Amino acid sequence: SGVLVRLREDVTVRGLEFTLGEVADIIPADTALAKRIARFVISRSPMSGYTQRVTPDIVRMTLRGKVRDFSEITVDRGMCAVKIASVRVSGEFFEKAGRQHILSKLPFAPEDVQIIPTKAVQDRAVPIGTGSGPMLEITDADQIASSNMRVRARIIVDNHEVFDTILSFQIRTYQEIAVVAESIKEGTILGPDHITMERRQITNFDFGHFTDPSKLYGKIAPRKIRKGTVLTDKLVKEAPVVFPQSMVSILYRTGNLDIKLEALAEQAGAPG
Repeated sequence: SGVLVRLREDVTVRGLEFTLGEVADIIPADTALAKRIARFVISRSPMSGYTQRVTPDIVRMTLRGKVRDFSEITVDRGMCAVKIASVRVSGEFFEKAGRQHILSKLPFAPEDVQIIPTKAVQDRAVPIGTGSGPMLEITDADQIASSNMRVRARIIVDNHEVFDTILSFQIRTYQEIAVVAESIKEGTILGPDHITMERRQITNFDFGHFTDPSKLYGKIAPRKIRKGTVLTDKLVKEAPVVFPQSMVSILYRTGNLDIKLEALAEQAGAPG
């Protein structure tokens, strides 16, 4: 016996493609033929926010190439408007996920990092799908370069990518670092009175700064340094332990022979 295919007027589907059974009533529904053609895929689903029209001719073209007993199928008049069930993903959601990914890559505590989007991300409607729902995947787009970083955001639905974009961020990092408490003169041996700790932005520093002030104690300022200057390893030197015209011992060792001499130093010298 034959079956009648009657398209429904409006249908909302979940998957990225839809079958005849989702958009039409097949009468009677309990026959082997009806059950078989109900599983046939008619088309890919429309994009979120759009409508796709399914006509009797589209159904006939699909069935004619798939069933031998096509003559037993009658497709009634009518047309079905197909939409896909969607969920709106906000631009703020993309930005939050991008920030979290970048934080996981940086060697700083979250409170020491400011991550600022450089381009607004628009809200996006994406299909719900037939599985557990849309999944957001964030990966590196490129390496951290100075104060900027880009990440790639992809939305996966039913194992298919439905959205892909690049998110750009400006990165600012902050730390408590050693700075000059009061202007110091050339030749000053640094101690606790010369150094104070301040929270500063270090994004563009070359990481030669000091987060432990004790590592500066005993070092010398080879030139005048103004108050508030960030102390880096390029601004200080090891204090000399040998001064010009001071007596020094010179030890020359070769094999089992040691030669020791006393001499006058011609210039200052530091360890190393």
